[in-house]
Amino acid sequence: MTWSDPTTRQTGDLITAAIWNQDVVDNTVALRDRLVTLWWSPDTGSGVGDWPNEFLDTGQSARISFVIPDDTDTLISVEAVIWSDGNCTWQCNLNSDYFNPDNGETYSHHSESVTGVQVSAVEDEPFFLDLLDVLSSAAAGDCVGIAISCTGNANDSRLLGVRIVYQTTL
Repeated sequence: MTWSDPTTRQTGDLITAAIWNQDVVDNTVALRDRLVTLWWSPDTGSGVGDWPNEFLDTGQSARISFVIPDDTDTLISVEAVIWSDGNCTWQCNLNSDYFNPDNGETYSHHSESVTGVQVSAVEDEPFFLDLLDVLSSAAAGDCVGIAISCTGNANDSRLLGVRIVYQTTL
């Protein structure tokens, strides 16, 4: 559904069901259905070009933390953006801990792991690493910590950040 600019009304105008549905109902749905994209950079690290990043080579781990926005209805995607210094089949394990402080949860109330993740990496072309498998219960307001542990073929990789795409609530 797309946004439709409402018509200016005057006192005494007759508002039919069709006008109400277009100006109020459909536009409310359009606001709710919009997607929002956020970017989170690594907590520490150096730089690749103008990008802050965290170094990530075979046998090493990179960590990033972020908060799921309070107006999140549905997580569409959560992806780490990684750059590799060579062509390879990039291998890693993913671990997450997340909690909602407003609900009195401990920092590891939710804890998930996925092992044996593989992605084809092309030299100097950033790629996306899907993180939703370690965020199966994530909800609005959750504080998230994710560790990406390289298990092989990292080729001096760098974690550039995390891209979150979500649908909002009203």
